Amino acid sequence: MRIGLLGLGTVGQAVVELSHGHRDTEIIRAVVRHPERYTHLPVPVSQSVADVVENPSIDLVVEVMGGREPARSAILTALQTGKHVVTANKEVMAYHGPELLEEAHRRGRYLGFEASVGGGIPIVDPLARHLSTVPITRILGVINGTSNYLLHAMENGRSYQDALADAQARGFAEADPGADVDGLDAVRKLVLLTYLAGGPWVDPDRVPRVSLTTIPAALAVRLRRVGLGVRPVAWASQVHTDRPALWVTPMVFREPHGLLQLAGPDNAIWVTGAAGTFRLEGSGAGGLATATSIWADIRRAADGVVSWPAAPYRPETAVPDLPWLAVGIDPEYPVGRRLGSPLESWGPDIALYEDRSDRSDDAVIWIPYGS
Repeated sequence: MRIGLLGLGTVGQAVVELSHGHRDTEIIRAVVRHPERYTHLPVPVSQSVADVVENPSIDLVVEVMGGREPARSAILTALQTGKHVVTANKEVMAYHGPELLEEAHRRGRYLGFEASVGGGIPIVDPLARHLSTVPITRILGVINGTSNYLLHAMENGRSYQDALADAQARGFAEADPGADVDGLDAVRKLVLLTYLAGGPWVDPDRVPRVSLTTIPAALAVRLRRVGLGVRPVAWASQVHTDRPALWVTPMVFREPHGLLQLAGPDNAIWVTGAAGTFRLEGSGAGGLATATSIWADIRRAADGVVSWPAAPYRPETAVPDLPWLAVGIDPEYPVGRRLGSPLESWGPDIALYEDRSDRSDDAVIWIPYGS
């Protein structure tokens, strides 16, 4: 199989690196903005996307450019010219997945996007082809490695800025981390997971999200001292309804919950259905982890797998009905006395309530509580 590569950043170069273990495939062309910077790689490079997507010698296109355009147009053209496509682009897939999957299905081609959801976690194919054959009641996971790295560092005493600088130095965070820390990256992945679980296609812009920057580092430390912890969670329930409940937010769990065991950039995806809970964990950030998923999709295309049709589109979502933890900004603040009798408390400053309906207090931070 002859492969064309769109993009030679961290992931693109990792795809090239791993290609040496796949003798029946060959990367014959890569497209980048500045070809002169990549002459050291063993791949011919050029600047025009058409050199790949309109090249009749290429069987499969790997898109790792990122962004919505020209990536969407390049994927569509590649499918229209009879090529398989593998992408790590969750933005394109979340916003344009129905259109692109429909085109792949119409052309009898494979559009693989395993790498767009869980990095190195193999969730897309098993979820779509196996787990979705029974009703799925909930998807719960940590699906942004950057956010998990930051919260894990903060609960161990580091400031947000210090943790972010360290994550950037290690390659776990972008120079502009907004899409990660504000939940947009996780929303896009959650939309794809909901669809693959047999739910409708949801507008990413309608999914509520809460930034992890709402959690002060000192608060994360206080919670850990009493056997609680915060993780950057993606949640989907009521998946098989016309109005699934989707949410991306920092969420509190009680030890020894499995998500609290996740360290650094690791991801976890738990899918619960009639057959029980299926759990996958692994690296969610880094070029090699993502490139591994890309090569898994390339193998599927080589084996003759074709894409499934798109799901119905539903613009509206609901918010999950969960308990809430109230934490006083001041460790001495008497939360229970000010807000009423809680379901449970961990000292005077931390209390659990069934909801936060009419309780308003500027001295309190509210965080959803999961199980």
